[in-house]
Amino acid sequence: MRRSCPSVGMPPRSPCPRAYSISLPSGAALHRGLNGLAQEMAARNGTFPAGVEGELDVELEMADRAFAQPGLGLERAFLDELASSYGAGIGAVDYRSDPEAARQAINAWVGEQTHTRIPELLAPGVLHHLTRLLLVNAVYLKADWAVPFSREATAPSTFHAPRGDTIVPFMRGSSPRRFATGEGWKAVELPYAGGKLAMTVVLPDEGRYGPVATGLDPGLLEIVAAAPTAEVDLALPKFDIGHAKSLRLLLSELGMPTAFGDQADFRL
Repeated sequence: MRRSCPSVGMPPRSPCPRAYSISLPSGAALHRGLNGLAQEMAARNGTFPAGVEGELDVELEMADRAFAQPGLGLERAFLDELASSYGAGIGAVDYRSDPEAARQAINAWVGEQTHTRIPELLAPGVLHHLTRLLLVNAVYLKADWAVPFSREATAPSTFHAPRGDTIVPFMRGSSPRRFATGEGWKAVELPYAGGKLAMTVVLPDEGRYGPVATGLDPGLLEIVAAAPTAEVDLALPKFDIGHAKSLRLLLSELGMPTAFGDQADFRL
């Protein structure tokens, strides 16, 4: 393990002085790596020929912004790093006087960056008069499948969810796809147009949802990515995904408990 406190301009008594277990590169190496990741993701964008279907599009956008209390006094090095490595600017919102207006302003920005797909990132009560700086990242993906599904083949069917059966529309199609099986699961890879992005769908066997869900790891994705192609008759339900998680406990366990207590010192 190595010490890592990726912030720019942190004082010696910062909230992550002994964050050994996070093991991230520090300083310029970290910023170069994250900037390279953003460029790799941007390279997935494009318009691709689709024969008689015309053209297929992939639109992948990332946006970063820091929302700070006016007068916070951020150091120039921090602002320069945000701009040069992440293309991020600073938005001024008055948490102290009106945290609700600040929340609405931040949500409006996120909604605009995600083309209204995420209209309310921050729920009421998340911000308060002591909030001073919020770092926001938004990712938007709208992509055509490499092998489009036929609208005419979409029809309602029963989805066996962990909490009970429900009727939802199912897309249907048959084509060669990467297909793999493992202990208690089956998986198929659905590439998007251009072949640089894909969705991996994992289907647990009956009664195996819990063990498979808790055991998901990068190794399973590697198995599917290396699997041979097979003719797969696929029925995929329409679904929405939403998830919220507090990082307080996780980061505390990784060595940053000071950041969430009265001894935290975020002066830049």
